[in-house]
Amino acid sequence: MTRIAVFSDTHGNLSGLDAAMRAIEPVDGFLHLGDFSSDALRIADQLNLPYHAVRGNCDTKGDFPSELVVHYEKTALLLAHGHQYPQIDSLAYRAEEQHCAAALFGHTHLPLLSAFGRILLINPGSLSRPRTSYKPSFCVLSITGAELRVQMVALD
Repeated sequence: MTRIAVFSDTHGNLSGLDAAMRAIEPVDGFLHLGDFSSDALRIADQLNLPYHAVRGNCDTKGDFPSELVVHYEKTALLLAHGHQYPQIDSLAYRAEEQHCAAALFGHTHLPLLSAFGRILLINPGSLSRPRTSYKPSFCVLSITGAELRVQMVALD
């Protein structure tokens, strides 16, 4: 089994990272879905973990792609910040075109776990700037072969 933490919309504030890592079992790596994708470098230094990151609409630093397909075990995941997909169904269609099991995105600062056909749509929310009455959040993916499980985590 491979366990991957997923963060988004940290906006230069990693004050919730320690609490996030205490809230879960150890992970094998992490994903950062943009705004500020350069925070991925700081997280990698702190946690000493491999990672993948994509650029968000507020990113001006770093050489990260705007979209990326990553593979863990027998599972492909589409990573995007989300601002380039104003309709969530277009993001799901893009994931399907890329033969992915899930589309992971941020941008809205609102956690979401939903399905569009066979595609899982996953937004971990924001670790540093949650919207409305939501708490800071992230998620953990547990991948075994082609099986994908998602744990949404809200911090106090």
